[in-house]
Amino acid sequence: MSLSNSQLILVEPELKADGHPIPNDRQDRFMANLRQALEHVGDEDWLKSNSPLEPLAPHATPRAERAPSTPTTGIKRLDERLAAIWHDWETRDKTTLQHALWQAARRVEPHKDANYPALLLLTYFQDPRPKQGPLIKELALGKSTYYRQLDAAVQALERILVMQMQPSLRLERPIARSLIGREDVLRNSLAALRNSEVVSLIGPGGLGKTALGAAIAAQWATPKTGDRAFWHTFRPGLTDNTNALLFALAAFLHQLGASDLWLHLNTDAQNVSLNKALGMIRAAVEALRENPPLFCFDEADLLLPRELDEDESHVQLRSFLEELAALRMPMLFMGQRLLIEAAHGHVIQLNRFGADEMTTLLQQAGVELDAPDRASLLKQTRGNPLLLQLFIGLHRSSARTTSRTSAALSSFASMSLDGFLVRLRRHLSAKELDVLDALSVLDTPVPVSAWRSQRKALEALIDLNLAELHSLNDDKHSDARIAMLPALREAAYRQLPPDLCTGLHCAAAQRYEEQGEFTHAARHYVLGQQPEMAIWLWHAHQEEEIRQGQTTTALGIFEPLRWKPLSDARDRRALALILARLYELAGQ
Repeated sequence: MSLSNSQLILVEPELKADGHPIPNDRQDRFMANLRQALEHVGDEDWLKSNSPLEPLAPHATPRAERAPSTPTTGIKRLDERLAAIWHDWETRDKTTLQHALWQAARRVEPHKDANYPALLLLTYFQDPRPKQGPLIKELALGKSTYYRQLDAAVQALERILVMQMQPSLRLERPIARSLIGREDVLRNSLAALRNSEVVSLIGPGGLGKTALGAAIAAQWATPKTGDRAFWHTFRPGLTDNTNALLFALAAFLHQLGASDLWLHLNTDAQNVSLNKALGMIRAAVEALRENPPLFCFDEADLLLPRELDEDESHVQLRSFLEELAALRMPMLFMGQRLLIEAAHGHVIQLNRFGADEMTTLLQQAGVELDAPDRASLLKQTRGNPLLLQLFIGLHRSSARTTSRTSAALSSFASMSLDGFLVRLRRHLSAKELDVLDALSVLDTPVPVSAWRSQRKALEALIDLNLAELHSLNDDKHSDARIAMLPALREAAYRQLPPDLCTGLHCAAAQRYEEQGEFTHAARHYVLGQQPEMAIWLWHAHQEEEIRQGQTTTALGIFEPLRWKPLSDARDRRALALILARLYELAGQ
C-alpha cells in the first residue's frame, strides 16, 4: 500500500494570458471518474460495478430552478435527435448515478461561443453512442475545437454535479448496533431529549459514548418522520470551526424543508453573522417543533482549552454551541469531558462493564472463558468495553495460528495499546496490513466501495474489531463507509515509518479526490509532501468548496504554505490567488 513520492507525477500547470492559473484536469481524479462515467452513462451494470461516483449519487439533490428546455443547434436533423435524446432520458428508468448525471447535464447552460448542452447530449447520451468523427462533421466543427468545447462542457457539468452531491457536506454517523448494559441510559437519554433538553455523555475513552449516541440517533427516527438526526464529529483542522458547522447545519435543515440559512449561506456567505445565523436556526427549530430534529455532537471535548493553548476559533464555537443549547432543542454531546453546562441539561457519566456485561459481550462474540480467566480479564481491562473488544480481536487473530485462549489472555495482561497493535500485526496477512496502514491515515470514513479489491481484508479487520462501519444519514441507500476506531487509528498512525506515512497520505488524498472531497484531499497532499498538488487541485474547485463551507478549513491548510519553499513561480502565484480569495471571505 506504500506509495512513494516518485509515483505521483506532477504536471506543470499553465497560465492564461492574464496571469491566472489554468486548472489542470489531468491531475483531477474526480473529473477523470466523471468522464469515465459519461463514457458508460447508458450501461447501468458497468456504473454500479465500476464507477467511484456510484456511492455519491443517492445524495445528489438538484437545486430548485426553472425547468430547462431541450437544447437546439439550428440544424434540423440534430435538433430532432436532441429532442429524442431528451425525451428518452426524461422518461426512462434510471439508476441513481444515471439520474444524477442526467439532472446535472440538463442544467448545463450554453456558452456564448459553444453549445455545451447539445455537445453533452449528442456525445454521451445518445443510445447507441455515435462515433465522434461523423458527429464532428455533423456539427461542422474542427476536431480540436470540438474536443476543446466538449472538455469545457464536461467541466461545466462537473461543477453542477459537485454542488448537487455536496460531497464535502455529507453527514455521516456510526451505524447503530445492539448495546450491552446501556438500556437504562438509552431510555433516560431519549426521555430527556424528547423533552428538548441537552444530554451530555461523558467518560474516558473506550466506554462506548459514540456507540450509545448512534443508538440514540437511530431511535430518534420514526416511520412517520424518517431520519431527523444531525451528526457532527469535531475533527482537528477539519470540522472544528464555526464555518464548517454552520454549513453542515444549514444543509441538514435544508433537507428538512427549513432552508433560510442554507439559501443565505449560498447567496451572501460573507455577510452572515453568528447572531443572524442563530436567528435563522431558531426560526427553523420553531418551525420543526412538532417533530423536532436531534442535534448530535461527537468528540465535543476537542473544543475545550488544553492547558495554556486556547484556540480562538474554539472559543467562538463553544460560545455558539452554548447559544444553541439555550434554544431548548434536543442536543446530544459526547466527549471525555463536559463541554456545555446547560440550564436544562443532563450529564451522564458512563460506567465500565461489570462481570455480567463482560460475560454477555464474550458470549455474543463466541469467546469461551472459564470463571478464573473471566475474572482475570475483567481485572486487566478494568471493564473498558474497547479493551474487551480488543481482547476479542486478539483472541480471533490468535485462533488463526492455533494459539490457545490462555496465551492471548496472558499476553494481554501487561500490554499497552501500542503493544497490542504490534502483536496483532504479526497475525495479519500482507493485504490486511496494507489496508490497516491505509486506514490509519484516514481521519474520516471513506466508502467501502473504494476498497473493492481489498474487500476480504477489510472484512477481516472489521471482524477483528479494528475498523467499524459508518453510514450516511439516509440509511436506505446502504451507502456504508469504513473507518478505524479513533483510539486505534492514533496508535496505528504513530507506528508508521515516515516514508510510508508520506506515501499513504498521498494515496489518501487520491481517495478523497475521487469522492469529490477536494479540501480534504488537499490537506492530505500537503501532509504527503505534495503541496503543489494541493494548490492546483483546490484552485480548480475552490468555488464549489467555498459554497460547501470549507473556507476556514482551507485557510488552515494553505496559509502555512506561505512559508514553504515553492520552487516554481506559477505555484507561488496560484497559492497567492487562493489565499487572496480566502482572506477576502474571512474578512482579513
